[in-house]
Amino acid sequence: MTESNIHFIIVTFNGGAFIRKCIQSIRIHSPASIIHVVDNNSTDDTITILKELNQSFHSINENIGFGQANNIGIRAAIDNGAKFLFLLNQDAYIQQNCTSNFLQLSTIHEDCIYAPVQLNGDGSKFDEVFYTRCIRWDSCYPFLEDIYLNRTQETYKMEYANATAWIASSKLFQNIGGFSPTYFHYGEDDNFIDRLKYHNYSIRLLPNSSVYHDREHHSRGHFWKEVEHQKRKFLRKLSDPKSAPVKEIIRATKIQYFKKRIRGQKRDNIMEYHQLHGARSIGIENIQHNRNQSAILNGPFIPQPK
Repeated sequence: MTESNIHFIIVTFNGGAFIRKCIQSIRIHSPASIIHVVDNNSTDDTITILKELNQSFHSINENIGFGQANNIGIRAAIDNGAKFLFLLNQDAYIQQNCTSNFLQLSTIHEDCIYAPVQLNGDGSKFDEVFYTRCIRWDSCYPFLEDIYLNRTQETYKMEYANATAWIASSKLFQNIGGFSPTYFHYGEDDNFIDRLKYHNYSIRLLPNSSVYHDREHHSRGHFWKEVEHQKRKFLRKLSDPKSAPVKEIIRATKIQYFKKRIRGQKRDNIMEYHQLHGARSIGIENIQHNRNQSAILNGPFIPQPK
């Protein structure tokens, strides 16, 4: 197995500050790999930089979101014979031996997502989200303990890894499917992992492979306001095949909303109002349909071959 079996998928949107370094990191550290770039209608110099690098790309006439653009890249990689897909953020840079260490694993499981360690933009510390959410004791035990005691294992089981850097077999994506169209930006990886676990697939950390995630100094925008965060949590609950029925969740949330209104709380101060409004803006029937699709195998959400 060689690095040519790994195809990278990078979704770009106004990534001019990062994309050159991202592409170059792959060309330096995994030169035999094919790179599929899907651009979400960037308005900065992203396209100019891609052309300067002689990097081919698929251009979309509108921003269709992170998940749906990745689905296009997934389809392209599968159609071009990829054995493994490496989903990489535009602001992430792979480091030396990132892909070769993966390929040298004693066993590569086709029902598993592998996640390299995520460091910050200059590699001086762990990426904050990766540290606080992905490798904490209840998600990736005993990784941190083993580092301290100098007894690192080949891989570690994880409960969660954000989609900044995922490596998985093409078969996994063909079975689980791509990202749900319920999600535009943020939350799509949470939903994907819920579906992964529903089908008894897993996530594992690659302790000897790393990427630099260069996001410390740029704003996450309104997506990380508390209201938006709570709306995503609600959407995740509605979309999870293991959760209570959608109508039951909606009904219980409406009851809580009306109870708070009766007590005199203003509508905009009630989180259930924002949760219900967010779900209605997507469409309850659409959410239910996508949840139903999530419960089956054989590639829901990936575009069909042309």
